[in-house]
Amino acid sequence: PGSTWSSPLCRAGAVLRGADAPSQLYGCYRALFLPGLLPRGRRAIGGGSLRSIVAARNQLLRLERDGGAGGGDGGAGAKELPVIEVDITSDVMCPWCIVGARYLDDAERETKEICRLKIRWHPFLLSPDTPEEGMAIDDYFIMNYGAPISRNPHIQRMRVALAEAGAKLTPPIPFKWADRVYSTITAHRLVEWAEQFDTDGVNKQHEVSKAVLEAHFSKALNTEDLDVLADIATKCGLDGEAARRHLEETVEEGTAIVKLKDKEVKRRGIHGVPHWEIKLAGTKRRPITFSGAQPADALVELFESLAADA
Repeated sequence: PGSTWSSPLCRAGAVLRGADAPSQLYGCYRALFLPGLLPRGRRAIGGGSLRSIVAARNQLLRLERDGGAGGGDGGAGAKELPVIEVDITSDVMCPWCIVGARYLDDAERETKEICRLKIRWHPFLLSPDTPEEGMAIDDYFIMNYGAPISRNPHIQRMRVALAEAGAKLTPPIPFKWADRVYSTITAHRLVEWAEQFDTDGVNKQHEVSKAVLEAHFSKALNTEDLDVLADIATKCGLDGEAARRHLEETVEEGTAIVKLKDKEVKRRGIHGVPHWEIKLAGTKRRPITFSGAQPADALVELFESLAADA
């Protein structure tokens, strides 16, 4: 009585029965509200936990439907597909970011009949002190992780896991490790520039970001080279020469923007990538946030749950 919870949760409470009703209702409450109450950037969860949240959300929707609380749309015409906003914080140096992006593509294909995705990429600098001219890969790992690859079992195990994950994708990702590491600021600037070409149903920035990651991890290319970046823009259906001019003419301003955005996401508590923030567009509820390359089926379950909530 006198509850201020949202009406869907109150309606679910009206149809719950049995001794376990309080715990079921609380589970629904946690799934709906706790992700939005936690501080931004502090909800780093794995695929299993993500599935638990989705399962609780789906339970709420199922209870509401089975209890006859919804009432349907009265025979109204077909609705527009709901839009789900997917914000990804990433760095070109992160190999799990390309795996996560490909999982996202698989999930988008699986759910294209029930929702549309609005995908945005945001810059993160894993190694902001990497010089523009680059450095040898072992020097990079010594600077950032304290040991070269040959004496770093964690990196060795990670590369094995990445090779296994990449081989299972369609098409597969044939990881090719470069022997030199470069700054990623110019690549981020290209991704930022590409966002202006996004339209309803066309995530051009997403396409460019994936192409940059694939150039780095599948071809071991220097993604700070303007020829490489202009070619990526062209292959993504954009004007490669316009991209080159932009990168040449806005070095100081563009670099400052990338560094500012990097500082901002770190200030919010994001310290690992890929980092995800996902929500139903047009709602005030804060996004569900998590880190890591989540399996496609876990993302599908989340998109289905959010779409059903529209």
